[in-house]
Amino acid sequence: MKIDGLFRAADPRSGLLQSAYARIEAMQQASAAEAVQALLARDVTPLAFKGVDLTPRYFADGSPSAMNDIDLLVKRDEIGRARTALLGLGFRQAYFDETRGALVDADIADIADVERMHYELYPFRRILPIDFEPAVAAELRASPAKQPLVFDDDGGAWLVDEIDLHHSVALDVDPQPLFARARMSVVPGALALDAADHLWLITSRCYNEVALHGKRSLRDFAYIVGILRHESVDWSRVLAVASEYEMRPALYYYLRFADSLFSNRVVDPEVWSRLDPRQGSRARDWGWQLACLFDTLDAFPEWAKRPGGGHPPACP
Repeated sequence: MKIDGLFRAADPRSGLLQSAYARIEAMQQASAAEAVQALLARDVTPLAFKGVDLTPRYFADGSPSAMNDIDLLVKRDEIGRARTALLGLGFRQAYFDETRGALVDADIADIADVERMHYELYPFRRILPIDFEPAVAAELRASPAKQPLVFDDDGGAWLVDEIDLHHSVALDVDPQPLFARARMSVVPGALALDAADHLWLITSRCYNEVALHGKRSLRDFAYIVGILRHESVDWSRVLAVASEYEMRPALYYYLRFADSLFSNRVVDPEVWSRLDPRQGSRARDWGWQLACLFDTLDAFPEWAKRPGGGHPPACP
């Protein structure tokens, strides 16, 4: 579920995995810093978002799990220079072929298909050697969680260092205001999404990916809780975005769940009335979507059991 790094169990295996995640994170942060400097040298302003900025910001004691990639946003007219900068660092637009045990350059037609239809480029990847103690490597091999790692037959380990270069965060979202509201990232030299933009982006994306793409990781909830715990969120902006992009269901259910994890709720009740999914389009309203994440079944709604039917209760 991609949050095992948050557990401080007495089981010695927990410590082994935490040390591995720290090692992976250190290499990825170094890679991100290197990429940012190369981009700045070509007059490209990168904005870091998701794990590369939020993990060191909120989880200094240990990453929830290993990040699969580094997400950077650049302006659309800077894409050409950004691509050149990453290629100059040894990154390739390539995929890892397990049968060959190597990176294979993507076909130009596949690259064109991805980049024509998406708001990000085909992933940039390179492979870097990474050292683990034998016991740590054994735990990583045994872990069911997806890792950005490759192990060779001689016991060596390699990090699949991946950068996802975006020119927007969604097909229908104008990225320019995100740059205007950005703050400094923990990655030296980079900008980062501010707390409110990070919150609505991560929450809505997670909700849609659970419904449409079978996502089952809980890692995004760790980020959401981190934002709610540590930041003063501009809720007026979150509510404005929810209204503009018909995003109420995607925010209402998962933010309410995250808020319920606090002993003292941190979100003003007025937010829930403003995010009530019934106030706008419910085209992408899939309910709580917690049962599939926690492998349970939703209970039949009590209001529907009343003799003669009944009506659902109003949202509090």
